[in-house]
Amino acid sequence: MKKVIAPIIITLLVLAVLFFYITALVVTSSQTTDLFSNAILIGTMIIIGIIMLTMVYVLFQRIKEIKEEDKDDLSKY
Repeated sequence: MKKVIAPIIITLLVLAVLFFYITALVVTSSQTTDLFSNAILIGTMIIIGIIMLTMVYVLFQRIKEIKEEDKDDLSKY
């Protein structure tokens, strides 16, 4: 169980940083009136959102991998 804690904490920290970055982009996009700048900001937000979803997916894969690893280690003895 201890092996699972580190990936969860790291993922949550990175997700928090990305969330604050998206929040800053939302504030910035609400202050600009230029269409091109808003399009760039919205595109950046979408890319960051995709990265966040991918991180959650990879976290679940890693947890599954760790659980399977424990089962394999027990069968060796």
